[in-house]
Amino acid sequence: MLKGRDKIQILGDMLNSCKDGATLTHIRSKANLNYRVAREHLKLLIEKGLLSEMNGLERRYRPTEKGRQFLEIFNKIKALIGKKE
Repeated sequence: MLKGRDKIQILGDMLNSCKDGATLTHIRSKANLNYRVAREHLKLLIEKGLLSEMNGLERRYRPTEKGRQFLEIFNKIKALIGKKE
């Protein structure tokens, strides 16, 4: 039986997908999320100060310093426990 990802895993996947700045479409694709779920979590990441929005020709998102700290800890934990799928 497959087990879904928890909220922390989804947030980590989203932050990992936009390290260098990314559109919502790119984040959704890399984090394997549908539009509704991606928008909900994107809003949370912005509200918590983990992600910033950059306006330009296309709206892009990039982790803040706090988001990069979260990502560093998240990736260390993943490495310690090993990724099981």
